[in-house]
Amino acid sequence: MGSIMDDYAAVADDVNSVKNDELRALFASTEPAALTGSPRFEYLLRRAVFVAPVYARPAPGGTAFRFRLVRKLFGGQYIPVFTDMERLNAWGGEPGRVAVKLSFDEISRLLRIPSVVGGVCVNPGCESALIPLNMIARVDGSLMPKSFRKDETVMLGEPKEYPNGIDDAMRRYLAARPEVSRAYFCLMIRGDFQSYLLVVDCDGDALPVFEGAADAAAEHLDPGGVIDFAVASSEFGKAVTRGRRPFYRKDSVGRFERFIGKRGSFTEKLRDEP
Repeated sequence: MGSIMDDYAAVADDVNSVKNDELRALFASTEPAALTGSPRFEYLLRRAVFVAPVYARPAPGGTAFRFRLVRKLFGGQYIPVFTDMERLNAWGGEPGRVAVKLSFDEISRLLRIPSVVGGVCVNPGCESALIPLNMIARVDGSLMPKSFRKDETVMLGEPKEYPNGIDDAMRRYLAARPEVSRAYFCLMIRGDFQSYLLVVDCDGDALPVFEGAADAAAEHLDPGGVIDFAVASSEFGKAVTRGRRPFYRKDSVGRFERFIGKRGSFTEKLRDEP
């Protein structure tokens, strides 16, 4: 077995240039438990580029990568990422393992693919910080209620049959959320990007509802699939739900009704309302 640096012989010079000095300084000055609610940490995290150890093998059309997962106390598996090569080398090397650069956006997209991974662990074995999926989603904005630009065109559609049973998964999840009174669910295209859209009418903070819905949808999404969220009381939510029948609604005893209306797709130009 060679040295640690031999194990990373395939690492390119640009990987060695990854530093994240401000993030490392924050780790050194802040207790790990205090990082979760730190605006400065989230700001640096959003702009960070990390080094991740992977196993690479030839695959049809290119190279396939497999991540070395780490387990943390109280369960869960996480992808280890490092602020720089110094921290990665301190963690140790393994034969056949190389390093790749991953931006925060790339990590976020990677973790949207259904898997058993619970998030990422930054600098395991050093000043470790655990970043779960819900925090990643909050930082990258994918769980935040959506807004829209004036005169933006959005394509909304309801297929005759949703793939992978995601619609039934959403109904089961919503039935367990007493704060949700109504919900709308459809496909949405904004520009060149397609996603599912769940709009909820609920009492209190909608973010915990969104977090649970993201978890419930994960195993039903195709690789790279995304679910977006909005609250019905927002201008965006009002524009989306105008003239539409709810996908889900609780009745007086907590059961739900399914409304089956005209299926198809339509285009609506959303405009700011006074």
